[in-house]
Amino acid sequence: MENATKQIDNSENKIKLYGLLVDQILKYQATMWQIPTALVIGNFLAIEKFIVNPYALSCLALFNLGLIFVFYRMVITQSYIIEATLKTENSLRNNYSDFLPIFKKHKVRAQYIFVTILFILEIILILYIIFLFAKIFCRC
Repeated sequence: MENATKQIDNSENKIKLYGLLVDQILKYQATMWQIPTALVIGNFLAIEKFIVNPYALSCLALFNLGLIFVFYRMVITQSYIIEATLKTENSLRNNYSDFLPIFKKHKVRAQYIFVTILFILEIILILYIIFLFAKIFCRC
């Protein structure tokens, strides 16, 4: 009887933990995609205005690097939460397999692809800035 009570308490705690972790994933999903969206839209507007000003573009590039780093850190943190959720889910699967969805696992997560794309676009912007500075300094 005592062992059954511990089993129930343990399952209840795992279910609460699972709910908490899933809630954290949903909160991260809601907020973390705002950074790259703002970055892309902001860059389209800013680059149009600063297209020939390498100093302003340099400031924009530094700001972009900061936002990309923040986004990358959020992706890493979210991956830790996902790993913890999967571990909790696997421990609950024995008793509650009918209620837990099974998702197909992918080798590469979309978030990492998006971070890579943002970083590649940032490198292209930096190369363009170098080109603009080279044009300015070669005229002197």
